[in-house]
Amino acid sequence: MQKTIIFIFISIIYVNGQSVLINEFMSKNESTIQDKDGDFSDWIELYNTSDSIINLLDYNLSDDKDNLNQWSFPDITILPHSYLLIFCSDKNRTETNELHTNFKISSSGEKLYLSNNMEILLDETPSVNLSTDESYARILDGDPRWVVTNSPTTNSSNTFSTGIYNSHPSGFYENSFHLELIKLNNNQQIYYTLNGEIPTEKSILYTGPIEITNNSKTVCSISEIPTTPLFGPPELHDFVWDTPNLVYKSNVIRYAAFEDANRKSEVYSRTYFVDPEISTKYEMPIVSIITDSINLFDHDLGIYIPGQRFDNNEWTATPQGNYLNRGDLWERDVHISFFNNEGGLNCETNAGMRMRGYSSLRYPQKSFTIYFRSEYGMNELTYPILRNPNVEKYKRIVFRNSGNDFPSTHFRDAMLQEIINGMDLEKQDFHFLQPSGRSNQT
Repeated sequence: MQKTIIFIFISIIYVNGQSVLINEFMSKNESTIQDKDGDFSDWIELYNTSDSIINLLDYNLSDDKDNLNQWSFPDITILPHSYLLIFCSDKNRTETNELHTNFKISSSGEKLYLSNNMEILLDETPSVNLSTDESYARILDGDPRWVVTNSPTTNSSNTFSTGIYNSHPSGFYENSFHLELIKLNNNQQIYYTLNGEIPTEKSILYTGPIEITNNSKTVCSISEIPTTPLFGPPELHDFVWDTPNLVYKSNVIRYAAFEDANRKSEVYSRTYFVDPEISTKYEMPIVSIITDSINLFDHDLGIYIPGQRFDNNEWTATPQGNYLNRGDLWERDVHISFFNNEGGLNCETNAGMRMRGYSSLRYPQKSFTIYFRSEYGMNELTYPILRNPNVEKYKRIVFRNSGNDFPSTHFRDAMLQEIINGMDLEKQDFHFLQPSGRSNQT
């Protein structure tokens, strides 16, 4: 009899717990909702899917799966089909008139966990990076599908006037799959591109799931555009561009919702690597940068080629090119994704890109800087890209071709920075990255 009672008791706790879910959260709240201190704190919304009142005493929220009881609820109930808002402010308050956890949510993305008073995991969210005042929400209350939205619904039903659900996050896939996009407003239509262009109402109309396959053997186009002059003085031959032997390509898709020929949603961008051997192909972290090819390779506007500036000036101390142009007019919008070498998506966001350097820009592979600005998305990247444990926030990062060491060892800068490590001198940190290959025709 005792065993039967214990078994029934545990079962009831588990069923009730499963009825409470994380329904929505925001990791970069700047104007959506204030706490009682007047602060715009991160927040999580819970939803009770059941017809019963549920007491959350000693239930837990956490951003660390190895520490599920990171923050525990006080004696508080959540009514049937109702919501409970918890601020993730690091203030650690359990007054029932306003709850505050002892942690914040990383805007670059991390999973969140809800567990019961026996530390049984009840719910966990996907990891997603969010821009200012965007929330990540179930497309309907309690629905297993999630969507990024700039119309958060704190303490109210998840009904959205815009937004697009995506069935597959960016990452590695061993087999082909069908990508499903669901519009949240029936008055709108989804248009998408597969070549890095920003979608317009003249792009491809979404009418059903899109097949995403291994395209690594498709014909190259952009990778065959020269990034250095093809004629000039004899020293040009020391660094002249040459046709690449192999370009391993990923899939990129950009999509948005439109109504009456006007874009009504943000532009969503995703990168997919499809290959049966993809999990063992790379030994270093991977970066994917998506942009319209015009931004890099157009004769007049492209920042990565000799282009019009070379036509006008040709040679001075170094070959002239559009890559030497500076200022706001020569910053290009991109979408950047950071993956680990196993294909896990660490973070992604929209950003700006400018060329960097002078004489080293004569080499085929060139240095550039990525700028994080609020007009693109996140105004800073909060993620430990480099190995320095004391730095996790970045306003900009530099992708270097190793400067004038490019045609030689390609790692001399990194080696010298390591040599002075421990000398109480300011130094640059580094991380070797594997760029993803992509060839598009625009």
